[in-house]
Amino acid sequence: MEKFYFTEQKAEVKETFRRARYYFSSSQTTNQKENRTMIQICPARAKKKTVVPLPGYLCEQKIDGQRYIIHPGKGCTSRRISAVTQEYVEKGDRVPHLVGTAFPQESLLDCEFVSPADIVQVELPGHIWDQLPNHPHHQFIKDLGYLPVYPHVSSTTSIMGSDAREALRKQSLCGQIWAYCFDILQFKGQSTTRSSQLARRRFLASQLEGIDPKRGLILMPQWTSLNADDQQLLFDLITEPGGEGIILKDPGAPYNAPSNWFKWKKDFPVDAVLTGAYDWGTGKLEGLLGSLEIGVYRAGVLYPVGNISAIMDSESKLVDLTANRAKLRGLVVECRHNGKQTKKSAPLGFTLRHPRFRFWRDDKNATDCTVEALLNELSVGR
Repeated sequence: MEKFYFTEQKAEVKETFRRARYYFSSSQTTNQKENRTMIQICPARAKKKTVVPLPGYLCEQKIDGQRYIIHPGKGCTSRRISAVTQEYVEKGDRVPHLVGTAFPQESLLDCEFVSPADIVQVELPGHIWDQLPNHPHHQFIKDLGYLPVYPHVSSTTSIMGSDAREALRKQSLCGQIWAYCFDILQFKGQSTTRSSQLARRRFLASQLEGIDPKRGLILMPQWTSLNADDQQLLFDLITEPGGEGIILKDPGAPYNAPSNWFKWKKDFPVDAVLTGAYDWGTGKLEGLLGSLEIGVYRAGVLYPVGNISAIMDSESKLVDLTANRAKLRGLVVECRHNGKQTKKSAPLGFTLRHPRFRFWRDDKNATDCTVEALLNELSVGR
């Protein structure tokens, strides 16, 4: 059996951890506050991309929900730093059913939060279900009769973006937030991040066996031995109704290794026009452009469909780009994106998901960048 590593947390604090204070109301005592101080870790991300299957890699659905680390008995922290507190944003009071789960304290569970109201039901062939390892949580998903897929997460965003009272009210109407748990970074105060992906997964699965998935904390369905054809099939079934894609994980890699996770997403091209609107950068980009709004034409009117990073092809060009920002309106860029997402407040009723710059299109007229062309590319496929 592969060795599973536990390490003292202090040994890794300098590299990946930092302290963050858990804030409570003034009615709570100083001792209560001190006892609930949480060590936080910035969650790992899929640093690599692939457009082909990777046989031998662990395979799971990529869910574009809201990423949180659950600290059982204490709270849950996002990967976003608050501009006010300069700490990771904490929202445990929105999901007390997850924070209060019967999992050992001083543990860290890496999760994706989603609302049941955002589910689209996807049927899987029997042979794909059959390759899902035996586990009570996997059986819970199988018993649903479909794989829950999340093309849009508007309900999730609405719930987690509300204050605690409103978040609980919304969950009373559309169901409690689910947390798909896909990794364990700490167990009873000891780090597990040095262990391999497969070893961490097996350990996590063993610890979740006795926890009822109906309470909302669910082991992420993961296939360990899909061949290339079945990985492709699963990808197609998830992305056809608008799902994000899949994540392929190196079974032998430790947490946050340079090439531990590969994201495989369905993306589309779009020629778009810079509208002239922009947002300023923050942090090291303060005083420079942060993002640029892009749009497409309909009946001669330019409508916004999203924002791309102002870094575009080179961070070194940001100073000149910022100085000449007034000249950007009307320039054409080719971008890639991961489909459209419904947004009632948007002029067209939708925006593009994760648009990103590819290159300038000096050869194309801005008025040729139309809604019709965008929708046509979506219908044609990747």
